[in-house]
Amino acid sequence: MWHELWADGILELHRADSPYAYVIACCAGVCQLIALGSINTFSLFFSQLANQFHAGLASLSLVVSVANFLAPVIGPFAGGMATRYGTRWVIVTAAVCQGASYLATSFTTQFWHIFLTYGLLAGISAGCTISPSLAIVGEWFEKRRALGMGIAFAGSGLGTIVLPVFASAMLAQYTNDWRSVFRWMAALSGVMLVAAALLRQRLYVLKSIQSDSISRLDLIMSGSFVTLFLVGMFFSYTFFIPLVHLVSYAEAQGVSTTWSARALSVLGLFTSVGNISWGWLADRTSYVTVFRVCHFCAGTTMCLWPLVGHDQYTIMVIAAVIGCFNGGCVTCYPALAAWTFPPEKLSAGISLMYTGFGIGSLLGPVATGWIVDRYGSYTIALLVGGGAMYAALIAAMFFKKDKPKSFTRTASGQVLQFPPDDDYDYFGGFDTASDDEGDDSKLLRPIEVATVTYGTTKGSTGSFPSPGNSSVEQGDVGSGK
Repeated sequence: MWHELWADGILELHRADSPYAYVIACCAGVCQLIALGSINTFSLFFSQLANQFHAGLASLSLVVSVANFLAPVIGPFAGGMATRYGTRWVIVTAAVCQGASYLATSFTTQFWHIFLTYGLLAGISAGCTISPSLAIVGEWFEKRRALGMGIAFAGSGLGTIVLPVFASAMLAQYTNDWRSVFRWMAALSGVMLVAAALLRQRLYVLKSIQSDSISRLDLIMSGSFVTLFLVGMFFSYTFFIPLVHLVSYAEAQGVSTTWSARALSVLGLFTSVGNISWGWLADRTSYVTVFRVCHFCAGTTMCLWPLVGHDQYTIMVIAAVIGCFNGGCVTCYPALAAWTFPPEKLSAGISLMYTGFGIGSLLGPVATGWIVDRYGSYTIALLVGGGAMYAALIAAMFFKKDKPKSFTRTASGQVLQFPPDDDYDYFGGFDTASDDEGDDSKLLRPIEVATVTYGTTKGSTGSFPSPGNSSVEQGDVGSGK
C-alpha cells in the first residue's frame, strides 16, 4: 500500500484528491442527510404532537431549537474526539443517538420528555456529525476541496428533500400515527452506520507537535471574530425559520400536509443547489461578494413571503428562492472564516465562531412560534426574520482579514509565509498554476521545523528570511521528506 512519512511525524496513507476522496465526501453527505435531514423533518409532526400533548407552536419549535443549538456547541468536542479516536467511531456514536432520539420519543407520555429524548439526543447526533464529517472531507481533498465540501454540505439539503416525503407517506400509511412513523425514522440510523464503515483516515499522526498557544480571549476580542459571530447569529436566526415553520405556515394557509411536505422538500432541494452552484461561483469570483448578495436576496425574499405566499404554488416558489440563497450563505460561511483568520487561528476561530450559529438557531424558531401564538399571524414573525438577515448583511460589510505576524504551518505540514504574497488564497492555498516554471506542489511539503518566526527558526535547524529578504539562507523548503 502506498504511504509517505512526512518530516513532522504525519503518515500519509492515501493520496489527496484520489477517487476514494469522492467516496468519503459522499459518505459524509449521507451522514448529514440522516442526522440533519431528520431534524429538519421534525416540523412535519407538529400538528400530531400538538394534538397529542396540547403544546403550542413556540414549545414545539423549542424542541427543534434545542437540537440545533446543541449541534455547534458539541461540535468542537466531537472534533477533538475524532482526532483522538477516529472519525468513524464518532459517526457511529452519532448514528446511535439519531436512532435513539426517534425511538425513545415514540414512547414518550409527557411533552417535556421530548426535550430529553429528541432535543438532547438529536443535538448530540448532529454535533457528532457536522464537524467530524467536514473535517475528514477537508483532509482528503486539496485541489478540489470546495467541491468536496459542497458534496458533503448538500447532504443536509438532500435529507430535507427525501425524509419529509418519506415521513409524509408513512403518516398516510399509518393514518397519522406519529409513534409508528418515528420508529421507522429511527431505523434510518442503519444507513449512517453503513456510511461510517466506509470512512477512512488519510493521514495518521505518529507524534504530537506542540505549537504556540493562541489566547482564546484575544481571539474573541478581535474585530474579525466579532464580525463573523454576529453574522452567524443573525443569519442562523433566519435560516432555521423556514426549516421549522414552513409546514405549519403552509397548513395555516389551507395547504394539505402532503403539499406542505413537498414544499419542505423543495426547500431542501434548492438549498443543495445553492450549496454547489454558489460555491462554484464563489471559487471563481469572491466569497465576500457572493455572501453579501445571498444575504440581501434571502432577506428580501423573507420579507416578501407573507405578502405573496398564500397558496401551494407560491409557497413552493418562496421555498425554492429562500433555499437557493440560504445554500449560498451556508457554503460561503466557512470559506469566509478561512479567508478572515490566518491558519494559526483558524481551528480555534471556527470552533468559537459557530456558537453564534447555536444562539441564532435557538432564538429564531422559538421567537417566530411565540409571535404566531401571540398574534395569530406569521406576517410580523417573517418580517422580523427578514430584518435579521439584513442585520447579518450589515455586519458582513465589515469583513476584513486578520494580519498574521509570523510564519506558520498548517495541519498537513505546509509552511506558510505571512504576510502572504499575492498568489496566496486563504481558503485554497497557493495558486501554483500561476508559476510558469513548473509544478510548485513540492514547496507545500512539510519541512523540519516546529515553529518559524521572522529571521530564524525556533527549536529547529535552518534559517528563514524576514519578509523583506527574498533569499533563503539555509534550509530547502522542498526537502521535507
